[in-house]
Amino acid sequence: MLKIKNGIVIEGTFDKPELHLDMRKFVKRVAKEEFSTIIIHSELDNFEDRCIAVTGWLADAGLQYGDNYVIARAGYES
Repeated sequence: MLKIKNGIVIEGTFDKPELHLDMRKFVKRVAKEEFSTIIIHSELDNFEDRCIAVTGWLADAGLQYGDNYVIARAGYES
């Protein structure tokens, strides 16, 4: 069975210190949506650290990976 949800796609680098000031707005937006896809633009060697940070921010708000959102890395052509 295919289940379709309404949701949002959020893209960004999630690497700038000033981003922390917008985290409350980001977390509220993810919480408001039925489902969110978060696309992180980063090199492969930085991706895991950024995923851990984003997952931590969202977990602190009670949001669960897989239920409320997923994270993907933006693909870059070589």
